[in-house]
Amino acid sequence: MIGREFRYDVLQAVHPEEAESLEGALQQLVAAELVHQQEQPPQASYQFKHALIQDTAYESLLRRARRHYHHQIAQVFEEQFPETKETQPELVAHHYTEAQRSEQAIP
Repeated sequence: MIGREFRYDVLQAVHPEEAESLEGALQQLVAAELVHQQEQPPQASYQFKHALIQDTAYESLLRRARRHYHHQIAQVFEEQFPETKETQPELVAHHYTEAQRSEQAIP
């Protein structure tokens, strides 16, 4: 879900304080043809045009920032998107594992 494909509502939940700038930043990525957009916010979903673009963006983050984002994403799934936790527990576990929170990933 947050990886090569991601949804606007999940991004907004991860960074609610940046809701205003989020749409503009996503539109810049679409205009630069780095991501494809389906539908309009708040129902929008996005996909990186190529896995290498996603990999480059991910690798450009410091490890500490990556762990922080993974932890935030896992918490958002648990607290605000319980259907994801029920239908895709491996996704939540992946984000906790990448956040180095294995004790939360195991259940």
